[in-house]
Amino acid sequence: MFTQQAFNHIVEGMEVYDRDGNLIGTVEDYRVGEGTIKAAETDTITTAEIISDALGGHKDLPTVLYGRLYDKGFVRINRGFLRKDMLILPEQIEHINEVSLHLNVNDSELIKI
Repeated sequence: MFTQQAFNHIVEGMEVYDRDGNLIGTVEDYRVGEGTIKAAETDTITTAEIISDALGGHKDLPTVLYGRLYDKGFVRINRGFLRKDMLILPEQIEHINEVSLHLNVNDSELIKI
């Protein structure tokens, strides 16, 4: 089971594998969640701006998703040339080792940005 402390073991460039063991990309960036209390205290526009900056300027996500990403954190996956990046939510992470991140879902279940 993934915990917020596991974010300390994520490194940019780490390979990401889906539930079936298929390589789906590499870690581009990640953000540790701020927690529900801070998310409730932060206005929606500020939350959206913070997350949008972390996503490289993407601003077309549903408002409720910005709050969830701010609250729980996320990992952004680079899928390579001409392929959309994807977001991993903490509950989609099965485990992390020294060189790779393994998911409990397939890439079709991830958020494409």
